[in-house]
Amino acid sequence: MKLFQFGLGLCLLVGLAGCMWIAPEPPVSPLPTSTATPELLITPTETVKPPVGLITLSLWVPDFLSPYQEEDEAAALLVERLNDFATIYPDIQVEVSVKASSGEGGVYNLLSTAALAAPDVVPDVVILGEADLQTGAKSELLQPIENTVLKGSDYFPFAKEGVMVDAVIFGVPFVSQAEQTVYRSRVSASAPLSWTAVLSGGYSMLWPAAPSNGLASDALLAAYLGSSDIVLSEDNILTLDRVQLENLYRFVSRSVELGLLTPESALKTTDARSCWDVYLEGGVDLSLVPMGLYWTGDIPYNSNPGWIPTQDGSPVILGNLWSLALTTEVPARQEAAIHLIQWLTDPQFNARFTYAAELMPPRYRALGLWALSEEDLAFVTAMMESVRIALPATIDIPVRQALQVGVEALLLGDVDTPEGAATRALTVLR
Repeated sequence: MKLFQFGLGLCLLVGLAGCMWIAPEPPVSPLPTSTATPELLITPTETVKPPVGLITLSLWVPDFLSPYQEEDEAAALLVERLNDFATIYPDIQVEVSVKASSGEGGVYNLLSTAALAAPDVVPDVVILGEADLQTGAKSELLQPIENTVLKGSDYFPFAKEGVMVDAVIFGVPFVSQAEQTVYRSRVSASAPLSWTAVLSGGYSMLWPAAPSNGLASDALLAAYLGSSDIVLSEDNILTLDRVQLENLYRFVSRSVELGLLTPESALKTTDARSCWDVYLEGGVDLSLVPMGLYWTGDIPYNSNPGWIPTQDGSPVILGNLWSLALTTEVPARQEAAIHLIQWLTDPQFNARFTYAAELMPPRYRALGLWALSEEDLAFVTAMMESVRIALPATIDIPVRQALQVGVEALLLGDVDTPEGAATRALTVLR
């Protein structure tokens, strides 16, 4: 476990860390005049009386947000922000521990284990994904964040939904992740949003069919959800619509028949970032790409953003939300922790940090500070307003397993028809 302290006397952090580079601010544009400034979610820090006496807070962060990555702009910005916090609040120290994002030994796994076996090592503040936050709140591992601290909101709808459990707030959104598509405009002037548009336009494409965890990608799940919901039957059995499942696999099968999707390439591709790498090399005309990577990087010539294609073009984007949650029950420590949460979720810092980290800000105001044209800001705002939070793990995991088994069977040639792929998927689901 990697441990570091930010707090009293840490103005010497640069010397201790071997001249850690503090990155300059990325260029930002002013808030667009067409967007009204929303009410802040967090009560301004100045209105809260600082705690009395020295308090050391423990903060657990997932590894992809680690402040210990050398020569990383986002990490340097986080270090800088925590150092500034130490200057403003000299009586509050912050110990940062980095944990794996998920799985055994992951941030939530360790939190739930420590709560039972070693309560003394439970952090005061933890950054959790939305599924873990929901589980942690229901398991009484997290403390509600009172309405006196959280008021109005300028967060996107999915971000507000992701921190609510039974109408109670259990977190403050920090960063988010989502996927979109990119397509070459030399193929068509309009985005291929439906399966028909992809096929008739002759778009060579790539999406990940070899996820490392054996679960279908967000793109495949979004493609299904664009035409059908996932439901529980009256006897509480999880079901998928067979007709829509066959239609999804028929789109995959037809793409292979037309030479638009190469099974060998898809079965070697693990995620949206690797799809983007192939697109940059000119390998395909339509590709998945992480939203944060697309909007903060250099966009290739004749490339445009698009939604993940669905059967009728209905926009579906699945997002992952990471929020700061409160665990300590001690009032004085809660007060200090709220100061830290306020400090890290400030919209101007959130804009700089997410931009550098190639992640998406979960709030309108922070996104409005990105260096985007008015047209691009309107487009990405519309996409962020369409993001759905992840399904509960009890539904998400079996559904993704089923979808993945079906598509693998089709791409490997283990089944000859979309109907056969659907049968494989439904058998696994049952």
